[in-house]
Amino acid sequence: MTVVIKPAHPVAAASAHSSARVRGLGVGVDDAMTCGVCPLADAPERCDLRCTGLDVPNRTRQRMAELGLRLGASVRVQSRTSGRGFVLSVAGARVAIDAATAAGILVRSVPTTGSGQLASASA
Repeated sequence: MTVVIKPAHPVAAASAHSSARVRGLGVGVDDAMTCGVCPLADAPERCDLRCTGLDVPNRTRQRMAELGLRLGASVRVQSRTSGRGFVLSVAGARVAIDAATAAGILVRSVPTTGSGQLASASA
């Protein structure tokens, strides 16, 4: 008999020390973004991110690619809308997406240099 043990989601397993909270998970922003990958819906605003996965229907994935949101793309959550949507900065353009799509986009934080420019990191 083989027993497979799945590790806990890295964000959910993080400690909750920070005063700022990642929406819906109850963990600190710093904890969530240093643990690795999290859904875009749970990412903080104005943080440099890199797309690491798209868990959305094929039609949505194709549309996101047309808008520049594909694996390895730099993304920044500019703001959240009153209707639970998101305004993103992707490839120099602003893109609005709904909450369900944001939940299917996986991102990780990208370190920045002291000048505010993205550090050269492999995707």
